[in-house]
Amino acid sequence: MQRVFADALARKNALRDGLTTEDAADIALATLSPETYNLLVNVRGWSHQRWQDWATDALTRLLT
Repeated sequence: MQRVFADALARKNALRDGLTTEDAADIALATLSPETYNLLVNVRGWSHQRWQDWATDALTRLLT
């Protein structure tokens, strides 16, 4: 699933210079994984909205 996301960004030339689609997919996987969500929301007490805002910001900064 994350590879599809990374491929779509690559087709739009939206990935930052030097970032491969494989690396972009790995970054998206780590950021959007259920384990990361569970840790931040259920263990650390973040709200869903806070996680969503963080994930959006993190992916924007890391991928574009």
